[in-house]
Amino acid sequence: ALLMGKWDFAVDEVTGNTTLYAKWNVTPFVLTFNANGGTAVAPQDVAPNGKATPPVATTNPGYTFDGWYKDALLMGKWDFAVDEVTGNTMLYAKWRKNQSSGGGGGSTNTYTLTFSSNGGTIVDVQTIAYSEKVRIPLTPTRKGYTFVGWYKEAKLINKWNFSTDVVTENTTLFAKWVDTNSMCTNGSKRLSFQWSKKMSEPVSTYCVKTSLFDKYLRLFNR
Repeated sequence: ALLMGKWDFAVDEVTGNTTLYAKWNVTPFVLTFNANGGTAVAPQDVAPNGKATPPVATTNPGYTFDGWYKDALLMGKWDFAVDEVTGNTMLYAKWRKNQSSGGGGGSTNTYTLTFSSNGGTIVDVQTIAYSEKVRIPLTPTRKGYTFVGWYKEAKLINKWNFSTDVVTENTTLFAKWVDTNSMCTNGSKRLSFQWSKKMSEPVSTYCVKTSLFDKYLRLFNR
């Protein structure tokens, strides 16, 4: 049972009741490393249920290494002290982009996000890490107006998407407002009347149900 002497079927003879014992070699699993743009890392042979050895550090100019992960989406970090290799496995490198500061040659990963309320209540400034999403701030208020959302430019063209947009530089968001008196609800539409032919006379505006709105349009278009 110590498996010291190998039986040679070409030479050895059976001289009595005999038991032979099988000897097995352990087939290791292969652990490979996907550096995701970094310098190559050599694969490792690891015994089944064994622990891998932390590899030589990979490098990637302009990035900081943030560990090895179990999946391409970089969701679960591999712990070399705990995790065991149970099959052929690939680990994935995670990187954080380095950003140079504009002022002193050092590096920083944070930026200032400012909210321009455009006449509304003040919203606190946020400090955001590079390429991170913004925390949705408290909704500002403005008397006589309804808040519509935050926009990327003062002309209020492109709305900021808090679910997908990330901060890559010092940024200002701009509040967009709608005059509360100009808003209609319950599917109604705005209809304006001028009771005099004189352009100097005021225009009266009403919220009218859609069916009536269409009826008035037909009357006026006759």
